[in-house]
Amino acid sequence: MGKLVRTVGEHNQCQGFAEEVSGQSGPAIRRTLKNCSRNEVAYCGIAGVGHQWAGGETVLPALLGKNTDPFNASEKMWAFYSRHPR
Repeated sequence: MGKLVRTVGEHNQCQGFAEEVSGQSGPAIRRTLKNCSRNEVAYCGIAGVGHQWAGGETVLPALLGKNTDPFNASEKMWAFYSRHPR
């Protein structure tokens, strides 16, 4: 777990984390911090993908690296933020 995720977890008084693999086949990993007293905290990462918008148009792959079709970052972000409208 990275320093930023740990810091956000401490701010939200979380008590640990669980690693969950996305329901889709592919390289996505989601780590959700458990027992948070303030807000839900989750980290999403995609293994083997370069600096591309996951599920979006692949731009300059020789410079920016690979992309992934099975995981759509826009859809996942919308699903998360629609559960937390504030």
